[in-house]
Amino acid sequence: MMKINKLSFLLAFVVLAAFTLERAVPALNIKGMNKSRWGSFNEIVEQNNFLLKQLLENAANNKTALPNSAIDKVGKFYRVFMDTLKRESQGISPVMPYLNQINSITTKEQLIQTISNFHKMGFRCLFNFYVGQDNKNSSSYIVNMGQGGLGLPDKDNYLKNDEKSLKTKKAYLE
Repeated sequence: MMKINKLSFLLAFVVLAAFTLERAVPALNIKGMNKSRWGSFNEIVEQNNFLLKQLLENAANNKTALPNSAIDKVGKFYRVFMDTLKRESQGISPVMPYLNQINSITTKEQLIQTISNFHKMGFRCLFNFYVGQDNKNSSSYIVNMGQGGLGLPDKDNYLKNDEKSLKTKKAYLE
């Protein structure tokens, strides 16, 4: 029996987010139209997304899945995620406990503890770790660390105070 873990749910969430975005922005459904390049790997991603969507929809529509089985859990997760009316009515209330926790940070120790707790829950904040191929030795895998949590593409968007940068920051915060 297949086990569903946090990584599986995260993968499903990412896939669902991609499909939701495609529905929200119809132009994204035209192959390569919104891309600076399009190649065979993009085709593979498209095919994988199509297959994953089929799997998720089949799980969501499966009326005979055993309670708490992998199919039942994935199906419930997909149905909950796709319930856009409920999501719209809830607004940000599901994330308010996390926002309140962030808002209550007053010391470095609380910041470190909050970041640690968020990482344990799978929230990538400030930085993230992953295992990947070594760029200098492709036959070796190493632990990599990267920044996370920044939404603007360049540090200058945060640090510059010229008119364009201030306008960008203001629009980003709205």
